[in-house]
Amino acid sequence: MYQWPNGQPGQPGPAYQPYQGYTPYQPPAPSPIGPDGRPTLPYLQKNARKLYNTVGLGLILQTAIMFTISLLFSMGLLLFSHTQLYSWLYQNYQGLTMALSMVAALVGNLTAYFFIKRFAGLKSRQVFDFSRLRFSHVLFGFIACLGVNGVFSFLVDLLGQGLRSLGLNPTTPDFSLGVGLAADVITVLYVVIVAPITEELVFRGAVQTSLRRYGHWFSIIVTALLFSLMHGNLYQAIPTFFMALVMGYVADRSGTVLPTILIHMLNNGFALFQTAGLVSDRVMYIIMGAIMIAGVLIVLLSKFYKKVPAPDPAIHPSLRWQSLCSSWSFWVTIAVYLLLIFFVYM
Repeated sequence: MYQWPNGQPGQPGPAYQPYQGYTPYQPPAPSPIGPDGRPTLPYLQKNARKLYNTVGLGLILQTAIMFTISLLFSMGLLLFSHTQLYSWLYQNYQGLTMALSMVAALVGNLTAYFFIKRFAGLKSRQVFDFSRLRFSHVLFGFIACLGVNGVFSFLVDLLGQGLRSLGLNPTTPDFSLGVGLAADVITVLYVVIVAPITEELVFRGAVQTSLRRYGHWFSIIVTALLFSLMHGNLYQAIPTFFMALVMGYVADRSGTVLPTILIHMLNNGFALFQTAGLVSDRVMYIIMGAIMIAGVLIVLLSKFYKKVPAPDPAIHPSLRWQSLCSSWSFWVTIAVYLLLIFFVYM
């Protein structure tokens, strides 16, 4: 019997192993850490694109939930169109619409917030931090928003006149008061409390906080763009973009979403009661002047203006915008918002 070289005399060597086939060489996976000890650019771009897709999917989910709730409401009205209940529904249509919008905002916004927070790896302390809440932050943001509203509302009116001359008729949601006690209460609850809280949680809380790792102003600008388009109508989108820049700046400086929630609530409440005509224009101008004067004094006496944001992180510029433009969910989100603007309120 043939003995293998490594076999002992009188003992068989190892059993013969038949040929199993050639296995090609597999190069090792590229390391996410470069020679300098820092993450490589392709690895960072992949993570950035993943985060952008998470944000986009969360906002798409938000819009889909709101649209589904509105669709179910419309189908419900059709089911009762030939019954006696339909007349009562029609008489209370605005109150029901506000209640529907409030439910849609609660479900859609909270779902988007928890979705982005979960998959972006955010901690609650990154969003809420009561120790960083300052009255000067709230007052500064509210004053700036009043100024932005005054300037851009005038410009948007001019734009609306130009669009109407072209045959277009841009409109806005109806938040008027005086329809009825129940409808007015629901409108105030939705516009002043529910919408500001839930919208700030999604945009300044989840979106901007998750994008802040790629640059302070990058996160502020992208969040402001998405937030303004989310409103779905031209009259609100333009002033809201610049208001969102202000609120994003405040959220970035303070490191918490709490000041922007209060700013959003004050701004919506002020605009709601101003359009309702509950206060005369002269009294309204006096109130605005007093707020601005008091706000300027308090802000100057505080240390707010001395608190400068930390510089943007040293990340390759292509990581911010190039990766964002290659995110499919980001473009789908923009497309959905633009469709709402042109097919719902135009």
